[in-house]
Amino acid sequence: MTAMGKDGYVEAARRIFEAVRVAADAVKEAEGIELYGEPDLSVVCFGEARSGNKRCHPLSVMDKLKTRGWNLNGLQDPPCVHLCVTAKNASMAHVFAEDLLWATQEVLASPVENRGSSMALYGMSKSAPEAVIGQITHGYLDLLTET
Repeated sequence: MTAMGKDGYVEAARRIFEAVRVAADAVKEAEGIELYGEPDLSVVCFGEARSGNKRCHPLSVMDKLKTRGWNLNGLQDPPCVHLCVTAKNASMAHVFAEDLLWATQEVLASPVENRGSSMALYGMSKSAPEAVIGQITHGYLDLLTET
């Protein structure tokens, strides 16, 4: 707030909310996925369409988006993906919309071939014993904080 002031903060919030609307509209337009809740703030969440003939596993869509430079968050129970819109990425909302439509079409074109690394990790984490997940998480965090 000190650096940008109230007016700067309000303008950044306006850009974020505008970008959220663009991303949410893209999810609504895409085949095979659907919006999981109307975004009230800065997070857009989508998952597999619950009706219709065309369905995309959201983690397969996330893998496709990674090839275009997007770093999204995959979630489980139910499987879904969320995009957190920030002041840094808000200006890329239209690019995200185009990339999302491309990714869903790619997954729909070859659903079996598009079961990438996120799908494998998702399945492994669901089936691994809790103690093993705890050990992996502990080791990962230990490496991250190693000095």
